[in-house]
Amino acid sequence: MFRSNYQRVFVLAAAALAGVATLSAATTVTYTASGTFGTTVLAGEDMLKLAGEPFTLTISASESLPPTDHGHTWAEYTNLTLNGTVYSNLLPGVPITIMSATATMVQVEGRNQSNQLLALQFPIEVLAYNLTVTAKIALPLGTIPNALINPFSAPVTMAPPDFLTYADTDASTTLSLASGTVSTTTSAARPPHSAATVNAPQFYSADLLSGNSARNAII
Repeated sequence: MFRSNYQRVFVLAAAALAGVATLSAATTVTYTASGTFGTTVLAGEDMLKLAGEPFTLTISASESLPPTDHGHTWAEYTNLTLNGTVYSNLLPGVPITIMSATATMVQVEGRNQSNQLLALQFPIEVLAYNLTVTAKIALPLGTIPNALINPFSAPVTMAPPDFLTYADTDASTTLSLASGTVSTTTSAARPPHSAATVNAPQFYSADLLSGNSARNAII
């Protein structure tokens, strides 16, 4: 009897540990956008003098993270941590570190359209300015299998009409993302993600860059 109970406890403990190991092995996907802002300001006045300067933005999320909100071909994730570095002609050659613990990321699958979309929005303080930053990057079809957290199929080259806007309560400035790449890395090797989708109305390609959608505050 003692041996039987001991074996049962051992089996249950092993199963519990296996469950913990499975949970801890959830893959984290890190998105990195690194490039250079365009030299021509698209809108507003570039008070931070970011035009023509390099930047890097990094944001991470677990593949197991459920969306805060979603539609037929889009998913929104909130309260993500974003880190980055920008350069300003106000302080030539000096890297300026930025961080936000309340970043929002939206991915649009763009099924049956001309492109997919990655959009970011986050509040930051930089050079004593309290700003809201919004970035939109078009992705070729097939970059993501659905709007859930997935690694990209390949790095994506940034170029106009990709853009970033920074704004405060008084004014906003829009710069093109003139060059660079946005790519993903994962915390562990993983099998291909299933092509599961979430259901709700889909967008048209014109909406992906104009922002005329259910998530028009970001996309």
